[in-house]
Amino acid sequence: MRTKTSIILIILSSFYIISCNHKIQPLKDIDINGKSKLYFYNIPPAKNQEKQYQNEFKQKHKNFFIDNQSVLNQIKDEWKLEKSKNHVPLKSYYRINLLEGNKILWGAILNLNGNEMFTSTYSLEFEIEKIEKYSNSFKYLETYTVKCNNIINARLLYKELNNNEYFVGIFENENKENPLYLYDGSTSLLLSYEKGVDFKAIEKLVQKDFKKIDNTKIARFYASIKKDSIEIDVYSKKDISNLIPEKYTIIKDFTILKNINFSVFGIERKELEEIITNLKLDNKITIEKFE
Repeated sequence: MRTKTSIILIILSSFYIISCNHKIQPLKDIDINGKSKLYFYNIPPAKNQEKQYQNEFKQKHKNFFIDNQSVLNQIKDEWKLEKSKNHVPLKSYYRINLLEGNKILWGAILNLNGNEMFTSTYSLEFEIEKIEKYSNSFKYLETYTVKCNNIINARLLYKELNNNEYFVGIFENENKENPLYLYDGSTSLLLSYEKGVDFKAIEKLVQKDFKKIDNTKIARFYASIKKDSIEIDVYSKKDISNLIPEKYTIIKDFTILKNINFSVFGIERKELEEIITNLKLDNKITIEKFE
């Protein structure tokens, strides 16, 4: 009987070990040091998306970060997570970034209504209690939306902010590129087409045409007031009028991008205003606080 019991315990122990080995530890290979900070934040939503930000935890804690090295190491060790099978649409969430200075070491999306964490590799089960128990270590993260009148001034401000040790430099796209440095302006075009032609076919044709021109991106397709034609906005680094195929009509020449919005995290308003003043951009940039 004792032998049989021992065998059962060994089997159960083996099963437990195997089960544990299937868990994912997302921060396992990341070195936590005195410069590490774990940020939980949201980029201010468009007005028609504000409802998705209604969440009890989020309303209570706002945007915040943790820089207590001991707590971060506990989180690193404790976050051993199962892969998630039930994917719930994002309604209320946090973007999470572990930073060292302005360098992003790791990132994820925390789906608050679905108890899930999405990394670039996995969908993982995550209960909010895993982070809420450290709420005494939360530090409020100042968050502002700045609106610049053109791309040149937006770049000037962003470059200066990057020199500030408290600025959270997270303004980048899915390819880890900073959108501020991809394009300078846009050109508006008109393309006529024959009746009965499928719009998707036209869209593919336009994409193919501009793929041949370096550093361009189709920003928008929309119906023209003229029949059987569409208007197209094309982002580019420079004036591309001499590279555009003859079938397109230019209706607005290359124009520097205007009304650039980006989020600023980690800097108090007084310091942000001082930076803008020193750059002599007072009348060219507006600041709006995001709670």
